[in-house]
Amino acid sequence: MSAQCEKVNSTSPAYEFGPKLKLLRSNDQVRELQTILRDKNTSRTDFKFYADRLIRLVIEESLNQLPFDTCMVMTPTGNYYKGTKYQRGNCGVSIVRSGEAMEQVRIS
Repeated sequence: MSAQCEKVNSTSPAYEFGPKLKLLRSNDQVRELQTILRDKNTSRTDFKFYADRLIRLVIEESLNQLPFDTCMVMTPTGNYYKGTKYQRGNCGVSIVRSGEAMEQVRIS
């Protein structure tokens, strides 16, 4: 499990969504984004910008939950680098209308 994500335990109110739910760990950056989004004085342009940033954090953490394998690649300088790659391809599907907000961030 990623350091940016916390597992929901059975005493958490979020547990009603199932034991596999993971919450994005709250930190100062996430709280600032949430504050800007909740501020009634935030302009529409800023709201979209900061909502996209928060969505990007959620998508990035979701990708961190996928299985990886180690791999070796040759760098342009001829050295080998031990890295990681996804075990399988990944696919994102918008299943509700509001999910469309995440599509642009996911494909960029």
